[in-house]
Amino acid sequence: QVKWIIAPDTSKIDGLTVDNVTSADEDAIREVLDSIQTDAAKREWAGVIDYCEELLDAIKNAANSLSDILDALNAYDIDTVKSSDQSRIERLDDEIDKLLGADNLTDEQREALEAGKEKADALLGRIEDVADMMADITDRLSKYEIPTVKSTDKADITDILGDINQLLGGDNLTATERAKMEIAKAKAQALLRRIQDAYDQ
Repeated sequence: QVKWIIAPDTSKIDGLTVDNVTSADEDAIREVLDSIQTDAAKREWAGVIDYCEELLDAIKNAANSLSDILDALNAYDIDTVKSSDQSRIERLDDEIDKLLGADNLTDEQREALEAGKEKADALLGRIEDVADMMADITDRLSKYEIPTVKSTDKADITDILGDINQLLGGDNLTATERAKMEIAKAKAQALLRRIQDAYDQ
């Protein structure tokens, strides 16, 4: 007596690949796997089982990548991010772009990643702003020297000192950057003292 092995209904997962499957397809994939019960069916439809397992792995990998990226980003804060964090955040930003470029995400996952990208871009923006501010301070301060500083320079030097204090008052500087800004502060203060001494004489 011949026993017929009924083919599993794969209509709900037709067209799915490891590149376009999302977690929204997981139930349909599991339904197919659950419909292949007997040992004979498992032997007959081994290819379908492998295909379903590959799809489930792709879903799991996308979810893990998403979770890893968002967890890593959550370790950073806009008020404390430093230039020493830049390369790691840039790598996370690239990984986000890669995931967003694939079709393995549900709308919800895509939204979470897009929010993650906004945060990464904001963090990188803060690092860039601090670097630009430091470069501007260094450049402007280099124009002044103790022997030649004039009373007309006072407003600009006072403004530079304000920018230095703003950076030193925050937590976005590395130890090396902080030391550089402390040196710049000492120079700005010495220049202002020189102007004041000249005025007092």
